[in-house]
Amino acid sequence: MSEIPLAEDGALKKGLLFCPCGCGHMMKWAPLTMNEVEILRLRWDGVSVKEIANRRFVSVKTVDAHLSNLRIKTGVNDIASLFRWGLREGILQP
Repeated sequence: MSEIPLAEDGALKKGLLFCPCGCGHMMKWAPLTMNEVEILRLRWDGVSVKEIANRRFVSVKTVDAHLSNLRIKTGVNDIASLFRWGLREGILQP
């Protein structure tokens, strides 16, 4: 799993990291992986966990693990709260 690359010197000192999707969004929270961002966006688009697993050629358990990691990193307990968090942080678009 890849971590988010730092695009500017000093970003780490400020506690800011860039979103891994390349949108330029600055993050203040624990770095997300590209897989986590992509899976969150797919779930937001209504794609089932099983379909995400099929599209990405991984197991359902792997997709669930990414979603679990997202909940841990963001401090939320359910998918609805994760969606609200993603909207608030600019990772998801209404």
